[in-house]
Amino acid sequence: MDSKDFRLLGALYQNGRQSYKSLGRRVSLSAPAVRERLRRLERVGKLHGFGLWIDPAYLDRDEVLVFIPPERTKDDVARVLAAPEVAWLGWKLDGGDDGWALDPRP
Repeated sequence: MDSKDFRLLGALYQNGRQSYKSLGRRVSLSAPAVRERLRRLERVGKLHGFGLWIDPAYLDRDEVLVFIPPERTKDDVARVLAAPEVAWLGWKLDGGDDGWALDPRP
């Protein structure tokens, strides 16, 4: 990773919905160069997709499901399951988005 990668990740952290063009302006790269860098970062495992976090209270819910990528080790999953805040943990199959799903306690 170079300084442009770090700046690119910082810009994404601030606003993950920016276009490649907007990100490129912030880090002095073209939109295609930004797209290629993000693809490379995903390919080498430094960036794991883009997510959306929703406050369960906004949805008038006491619980929420959290996705844990399948490449996490059994020890990682065991540590999560041992947390007192976790009520349930199971394997989720969803058209290529397989992984662990947990249900936090309210």
